[in-house]
Amino acid sequence: MTANTVDLSPDDNSVVTLEVADEVVAPEKVKSPKGNSAKTSSAPVPAPKRGFFRRLWKAVKVLLGLALVALVAGAIYLGIPELNDRVLNPLSDNTARLSSVTEEVAASEASIAELDTAIAGLDARVAELAAAEAVVPDRLLSLENGLADVVETQAQFDDRMASIESAIAGHTRQIDTLDELQATLSADVAAGSAELATQVTTLQVMELLSRARLFLYQANYGLAEQDVVAARALIDTDTAAGEEVALRLDRVIDGLPERPVTAADDLDIAWQLLLSPSVVSGE
Repeated sequence: MTANTVDLSPDDNSVVTLEVADEVVAPEKVKSPKGNSAKTSSAPVPAPKRGFFRRLWKAVKVLLGLALVALVAGAIYLGIPELNDRVLNPLSDNTARLSSVTEEVAASEASIAELDTAIAGLDARVAELAAAEAVVPDRLLSLENGLADVVETQAQFDDRMASIESAIAGHTRQIDTLDELQATLSADVAAGSAELATQVTTLQVMELLSRARLFLYQANYGLAEQDVVAARALIDTDTAAGEEVALRLDRVIDGLPERPVTAADDLDIAWQLLLSPSVVSGE
């Protein structure tokens, strides 16, 4: 008996072998060696039932494998659009959103860093203000003390100005008295009172210069200049001493109001020179 074997292998997991019997040859009669006839016996070979069911089971497994492969392929083919809609597209959207959120987080971190810097600057400023506020009471106390000193100084200045004004009024009265006395003595000059008239004129010049000095203290340069001009008109320039006094008074007049300090110095020098004789004119 010969057998043909066919392998059906749709995949690597199952192999089906089909054996087909070409023919079954009956055994020939065997003659006995002695020539005696003997009964011949034939032994037919039965087909193996177990091999058939095994091959059938393998074929069923192949079919089931093919069906499973087809089912998986169909599921994949039909599931790709659903996979795109439900997984891939949302995943792409989520990736884009994640990138946007990452950028926003980076921008927020930069803003937070700027805010931290600004807060640090504000903290430093607050510390400076706190330090400045700590010294405010001391400064206020110092200002109050300074204000009290200013008020006291102003009161002293007011008292001094009142004294100066009182002195000016006194000098004015004396000048008026001397003017009247000079007018009275002018009529007696011919009678030998020239020396007395010179003394009166000297006193009049000294009073004018004294009042001019007080006007300089008040920074009233206009009135001071008027008194100096009036005194300058009474100076006798025929003598050397009188010429020196007149020169000093001219410098006082030229220095007002631009150079009051220099004018005051020249006024003091002229005052000292008035003590010399033959400085003023008795006319």
